[in-house]
Amino acid sequence: MKILSAKCVVAAAVLGLSAAASADTITGQFNYTHLKSINITSPTRSGDVNTVKFNWTRQDSPGPGVDSQIASAFNTYCVDLAQVVSANNEYAYNVVTPAAHGFSLTQTTMLERLWADYFPTIDNSDKSAAFQMAIWEIIHDTSLSLSAGTFKVNNAATAVALATGWLGNVSSAGYTTINPIPRLVVLESSSAQDQITVVPAPATGVLAGMGLLALGSRRRRA
Repeated sequence: MKILSAKCVVAAAVLGLSAAASADTITGQFNYTHLKSINITSPTRSGDVNTVKFNWTRQDSPGPGVDSQIASAFNTYCVDLAQVVSANNEYAYNVVTPAAHGFSLTQTTMLERLWADYFPTIDNSDKSAAFQMAIWEIIHDTSLSLSAGTFKVNNAATAVALATGWLGNVSSAGYTTINPIPRLVVLESSSAQDQITVVPAPATGVLAGMGLLALGSRRRRA
């Protein structure tokens, strides 16, 4: 992945990229922060890639078929290897649920937990890289180990240690989030790299979502 071009490390074919025909759309452009290069091994890409936190600004106007829930400024992380995006260019996406994108309930639950408790902590490149590694591991592998399985990270020891701790927490049946569970959506495009973000959820929805996670005593965060 080149600077100003954010490639991801997830096999798009694995994800079942079929947006619903009635999906609302969003148009935006981004810059990024917390750039960090890591070296990975995966079935679809091996070598050095960059991880970034995407900072988007919407470029659309309200209207029929235009998403009305995602904020005017929002953040994303990548869920797509096959395509790329470049900073300060405009992109249009369909807004779909994780299930419509092809994520299992288990994957979605782990991603929700990850975003709830660890996205708010991202303030440097190691934490951002750890967050991106954890997303890729959840959606691209079943081992939940960054040193084994089909997706591996071969350097960036500090970020790997963070991601490993986070993965251990969010995959635990007994893990209860400290923060409210977010509602995730996936931004899909046939010509641009797919992204994951959150939309505001009603308070009742937050409580209902937490019922899935209240399976035991809280584990402390890494």
